Amino acid sequence: MPRIPLIENRDDIVDADQLAAFDHIISTRGKVLRPFAIALYRPPTAGALTDLGSEIRYGSILNDRDREVLTCSVAHAQRCEFEWVSHIRFAKEVGVSDATLEAIRNDTYVLDADDALLVEFALELCRTGFVNTSTFERMRERLGNEGVVEAVILIGYYTMLALLLNSFEVSS
Repeated sequence: MPRIPLIENRDDIVDADQLAAFDHIISTRGKVLRPFAIALYRPPTAGALTDLGSEIRYGSILNDRDREVLTCSVAHAQRCEFEWVSHIRFAKEVGVSDATLEAIRNDTYVLDADDALLVEFALELCRTGFVNTSTFERMRERLGNEGVVEAVILIGYYTMLALLLNSFEVSS
C-alpha cells in the first residue's frame, strides 16, 4: 500500500496546477504511471519528469536494446520491483535475452559482451556513484562521448524514479 494516495485519476486532482500537469502526462504517456502519480504532488516537477522521460525514451541516441539493458540494471540495483516489472516487458520486446535478464536479476555473469558492459557500467554507477576508468573508456569506445553522457543521464533518471517509488512504497 503506497504511503500517500496516488494521483491517478482526474477525481484525485485538487488544483489547476495538478490538472495541467496531469493533462501533460496523459498527452505524452496515455495514462498516469505510478511514478508520475506521486510526482503530481509537485506539478512543475511532474511535468519536468515527464519531459525528461520522453526525451530519454523517444529521443534517445541509444538504441532501444541498450536503453532497456541499462534501465533493467538500474531497476535491479535500486531493488525497484515496479521499474523491473515494467521494463522487462519492454526489454524482451526489443530483443534482450532471457539469459541477460536472469543474469541481471541474479547478479550473475552476463554472457553477451555488449550487454555485460552496459550492466557493469550501470551497476558500478548505481552502487558506488562512480565508474572506474576501464569501464568508462570501454563504454566511451562503444557509445562515443554523447552516448556515454546519455547513458549516465538515463541511469540517473531511472534511479530517481526508483527512489521515488521505493520511498513511497509503490509496487507493481
